[in-house]
Amino acid sequence: MQREEIKENFNVLEERLDRLQAIALHNEVYSVASEANFDFEQTRWIEEIRAQVSALHSAVSEEVLKQKSISAIDLVTKVSKFVIEETQKKDIDISISSFGKGQVSLLMLESAMAAILACARVAISSVNASDYLARQEKGLFGTSSFSITLISSDEGMHFTIQDDGIGYADQNFNTDFSSLREYVAKQGGWFQAITNKTYGGKIEFRIPLPRLRVESHLLSAGSFILGIPASCVTQILENPVLENERLYVIHPQVGLMPLHSLAEAPACTSAVRIAVADFQFVVACEKIEQSIAVRKLKEGDLLEENSWFHFFGVYQKEGLSHLIPYIEGQSLMDLYHRDWSRP
Repeated sequence: MQREEIKENFNVLEERLDRLQAIALHNEVYSVASEANFDFEQTRWIEEIRAQVSALHSAVSEEVLKQKSISAIDLVTKVSKFVIEETQKKDIDISISSFGKGQVSLLMLESAMAAILACARVAISSVNASDYLARQEKGLFGTSSFSITLISSDEGMHFTIQDDGIGYADQNFNTDFSSLREYVAKQGGWFQAITNKTYGGKIEFRIPLPRLRVESHLLSAGSFILGIPASCVTQILENPVLENERLYVIHPQVGLMPLHSLAEAPACTSAVRIAVADFQFVVACEKIEQSIAVRKLKEGDLLEENSWFHFFGVYQKEGLSHLIPYIEGQSLMDLYHRDWSRP
């Protein structure tokens, strides 16, 4: 059985346990109210089965990771070697330090490598443009310095590269940053590039571990419900007072639509701040349900090509499966580009 098929079967089993538990709880409440005979042990049995499934899932995932992964230390070493080779081609002397922690699955590595190399190329360009005399005036060594860190965990990957070049503000890195932006948004993560006031800078990105059942927040207005990955939400706001924000609202008939002022949506008493790639905006709504496990489904032929979302989400509630529009990182970025031109 293939890895994806195993993961899919685990997720379907967990969804069915969710539904069975909801039915059992409903039956218990009904039995207490009607004084009918009921076996209250079934809820305990469900919890025991759930614990066994969870333990089996963890064991399978751990074994797969051992067989198909690379240590973060080895990956950082390979990236360091790439930086050394590229700077040698430009006759640049460098010193480099590195740190790695955890294991990186080959599935994540296959997608993340392009983003890692994009970060490295930008840092190398910053050092390449650095003037030797200018470095001396700032008290820097003639040898350029790099620091590379990669930490991988059950939550995802965090990559950072720092250099003591001229920074990124005054150079054209649109190509490399564009590829980095596309990848990170697709994974529902974020990145930032910081130019220090004195010299050098830092580029970092964080992406969550891919999962079939994604921890999500459900945003609603009237009967309309929209699912958003929790990894894309940096802040949950109640009764928000928002000024100078790029703002969307969930409309019961339209779905997600841009607004110029929260006053245009008086029924919205809650909001979330979205952070995807290197941009942010706010989505206002009437109600937020937090930390709901949602399984993503591709829309197939059910939506028009220019639809603002491209996935549906399935979640369990009160013993029933619910199908809702689901918007992930790539669609959030596309929406942002459509409605708010980048500076």
